[in-house]
Amino acid sequence: MSIIETFGETLPGMMIESVVDPNDPDQLLLHTWNGRAATTSRVEHRGKSYISKKRTDGLVQSVRFAGPSSPYGSTPKLVSSLRDLLCEHAHLQPEVSELLVAFVLATWFSDGMLVAPVLHLFGPNK
Repeated sequence: MSIIETFGETLPGMMIESVVDPNDPDQLLLHTWNGRAATTSRVEHRGKSYISKKRTDGLVQSVRFAGPSSPYGSTPKLVSSLRDLLCEHAHLQPEVSELLVAFVLATWFSDGMLVAPVLHLFGPNK
């Protein structure tokens, strides 16, 4: 079986991404999604074994990897949690944060779109 070091892959029926190991922040784990369930474990697919690349010197040291995913309850709970997070930490009005939440959710489905969602941010000139 061949071994492939990776930070992430899109395979038939499965997506793989690197996440921070909750027990050792200097290490990465592979997190998979098969369309129904997320798992963080060793990945073997079609005769290949996938392992996470190491966090060595260089640009990868500057990347902030997320931790493994966790259940969010329901879609309305997820949406309100995202909206509240933007209102509280980005100091946005609820109407603006709701638009940003819609954008975030749209990016999750960009693989099914002809053109990926684009966000243009404008602010005051100072």
